[in-house]
Amino acid sequence: YVRKLDLRNNGLSGTLNKEIANLRNLEVLDLSDNNIQGSVPSEIGNLSELLRLRLSYNELTGTMPANLFKNLSRLTLIQLNGNHINGTIPMIYWREEEHYWKGKYDSQSKSIQDSIPTIVWREEHGIVTDTADYLSSFVADCGSPSDFNMSLTCENCTMCCNNRGDCYPQEETAVQKLGAEDYSNSTWIVLVSIIALSYIVALVSKQLCYIDGSVTEDSYNKATRAIGDDSVYQFILGESKVGWTIVLITVVVQIVLPVMFLQAAEVELSEDNVDLVYTWQCPRVTSQCSNTTDVTSFGWVVFSILIALKLSKDIMNGFRLTWLSGQHKKIRFFLGALILNFVSLFTLYVSIIYNKAIATSNTELVINSIGILFVTEADEDLYAILERINSEWAGGMGKMSLKNHDVERDEDEQDNNNNENKVKSGDNDEGNDESQSEASSLKIEMNELRQTIDNLRKKVELNNYTYSVAPVWEMGQQHNTPLAL
Repeated sequence: YVRKLDLRNNGLSGTLNKEIANLRNLEVLDLSDNNIQGSVPSEIGNLSELLRLRLSYNELTGTMPANLFKNLSRLTLIQLNGNHINGTIPMIYWREEEHYWKGKYDSQSKSIQDSIPTIVWREEHGIVTDTADYLSSFVADCGSPSDFNMSLTCENCTMCCNNRGDCYPQEETAVQKLGAEDYSNSTWIVLVSIIALSYIVALVSKQLCYIDGSVTEDSYNKATRAIGDDSVYQFILGESKVGWTIVLITVVVQIVLPVMFLQAAEVELSEDNVDLVYTWQCPRVTSQCSNTTDVTSFGWVVFSILIALKLSKDIMNGFRLTWLSGQHKKIRFFLGALILNFVSLFTLYVSIIYNKAIATSNTELVINSIGILFVTEADEDLYAILERINSEWAGGMGKMSLKNHDVERDEDEQDNNNNENKVKSGDNDEGNDESQSEASSLKIEMNELRQTIDNLRKKVELNNYTYSVAPVWEMGQQHNTPLAL
């Protein structure tokens, strides 16, 4: 009995003969890497003992027979890539006693639906159950770009290759396992998660540090610094509708741009409008596919450091503002915190997803991250532009937000202010007393000086009188004439 027919890389041409169905005990059929043409005969479906079927890298065309795999329940390896087959590859039917499926098993039709399962092969088949073997177990040309307008449809395939020979695993993504249809729809999961986390932080803050809803000027200044005094997001704390509009536009920009990257990272193997890079190869010489990416753990470490340096400040400020919102029950604090948290964490999420989809080296990992992280600076860049256009107006928006905000001082702060006023008043009284004392001293000195001047004047007048009388006196003495005074 013929159990193994291995004619790979033998330069065979022509078409597959229907008489191959007579080899009913055949377990291995490997005709890969030849020039076989025509379509796949439906008679192969009668080889019920077949374990491995390799028809890859030939010139096969046409569509696959609808019931080809109906009786091939023992298959552990199917590789049809590198051909020109179109249409749909039919579902594979498995015997429940032969395979254990970690997936959604339909015992009625003995088929796998809605998900790609993980197969744990029985040891008697001699198949290694590692990831590479599993991903290599069912390979077809269901990737993009394709030789046809519509790529080959293969729901059960574990690996899809394109017309360039590059391949990518067809498996559920992490977000699909969580219930999301694709990465774009997972945005709602991220948003709801961040809202829930922020609400929990605010609730804990309210329970531990609630301050009767009042907002001190110091707390308000802390909120402004946390949300960014060089960012347009500070306008959300004010009353200006223009400021709120600017905030809304900025938020839309900082969400729409990352969503574009997220859509480009979709694992849509049949679509050609995504940036997904096919990093796997299923070579001619072996039946096992391998990942050719050069991204290493070191690259992800550098990526993590870069992300931490760039986003940690915004994330910490966001949760600090969330804490303040719980302390004072201020919705604007919470909205500002929610914006910071979502923009930062969503950018982190998009950076990871996009790099996993397209990065093929450590340098690409870093370069891609820098491009995405640039989006997080849009709020600061916009504020810088507004300040450059009209610095007084841009600065006034921040001051307007602060002045128009309803700031309530608590009693302790008012008492402190009153005490400060009293101290200042006492200082003023002491200053006035000192001034009056100095004025009195100056007045006394002026009086003394005036008295001294009067005394000097009298002396001067007396001396002048003496000088004027002396000559007359001497003349009278000379003539012995008495001087009448």
